[in-house]
Amino acid sequence: MLGAIITCISLCLLIINGHYQIVYYLLLTVVVLGIGYLVHAIKTKTVGNYIKTTAVLMVAAGLSILPSTVSLWTTYEYTKFSIRGEATGLTKEGQAGQAAPKDKGLDKEYAFARSQGPFETLTIIVPNLYGGSSSENAGGDKSKTYDALRQVGANPEMAQQVAENAPLYWGPQPFTEGPVYFGAGLLLLFVLSLLIIKDWQKWWILAAILLGIFMAWGKHFSMLNYFLFDYLPFYNKFRAPSTSLVIPQVLVPLLACWALNEVVTGSLSKDVLMKQLKKAVYITGGVVVGILLLSYAGMSYGKGEADRATSTYMQMTGGNQQVVDVLMKATIEDRASVLRADALRSLVFILLVAVFIWLLLKDRIKLGVFFLLTGAAIGLDMFLIGHRYLNKSNFETAELREYICAQCDRPGNQKRS
Repeated sequence: MLGAIITCISLCLLIINGHYQIVYYLLLTVVVLGIGYLVHAIKTKTVGNYIKTTAVLMVAAGLSILPSTVSLWTTYEYTKFSIRGEATGLTKEGQAGQAAPKDKGLDKEYAFARSQGPFETLTIIVPNLYGGSSSENAGGDKSKTYDALRQVGANPEMAQQVAENAPLYWGPQPFTEGPVYFGAGLLLLFVLSLLIIKDWQKWWILAAILLGIFMAWGKHFSMLNYFLFDYLPFYNKFRAPSTSLVIPQVLVPLLACWALNEVVTGSLSKDVLMKQLKKAVYITGGVVVGILLLSYAGMSYGKGEADRATSTYMQMTGGNQQVVDVLMKATIEDRASVLRADALRSLVFILLVAVFIWLLLKDRIKLGVFFLLTGAAIGLDMFLIGHRYLNKSNFETAELREYICAQCDRPGNQKRS
């Protein structure tokens, strides 16, 4: 009953936030969990308990929906008159985002536009693998972009501004505000968990993680995702398949924490842990080193492709192809630079967490110090990447806001503001 109450309250709070695509991914995760428990129940001959538990949880889930009934029903009704419902005549037939009458859902091309590339998934360990965001800091006045802009006659202020908002992203998505990054040290612990955890529940968690990754690939894994889009109930109401990475974003840290628990509780011998730790370092470190080597040979960085940076620079320079070529060459060099810098950075954090575990297993540090160091390393890793996309430049002071409002209130300034 305690579990049912916690489930009811938690699901209620999630639904009431109104992000139904995230709720949908939670339900898919629960389905995978349920299948895992059903298989276990069959093996252990406890199907009766499984049915009772499932029934109680279904009641809890039903109760959790009640406070959001009005918003859910209203959303369902209005969906019919949007691009996620039937064709309504509000948009021209065939227009981007408009469903055909028989589909009763989003146009497939529109829905899968934000599909993550398979290799792009590795931004979870090297964030700037594909340049970061569509408006990325290339290094300010230390970047090749800045030097190129000064070379073609831009003043220092303009060159600085462009270099701090450079079109470095060159992945398959139309645009992105930033990469999906899990944390290099955290991924070391995740790989370690796969090597040392023997509990059967590891498999349903891993299955859900893989499902989230495969769904994020969207049109790049059409065999699975087009099938889900056509036949999974309500799935054709959602766009941006890359959002499904929220599933592994929750479950990867879960297994990472489980690995830490195995390390500190002494359930495995230190010799076994040391052996598996080395394997985890070789795997995660090997992936990063492989990416680093590929950065010198095998990556195009958008060169020769229909790069979105080209159109940005064409607009900026008034169509001067010679200047655009100079800026594109600099942008490609900056893309390579930020990739290599992040690869080395990730390698450092992997080795840091590995060293902390090694010191604990060798009794060189106490448990409290180990948690402090490991938590600080993982927290610092995540904070520094997050700070690239959420920092003081995203906020305004009260004084600045008052000044802007005052300018808007001046006669003739409303339209311009």
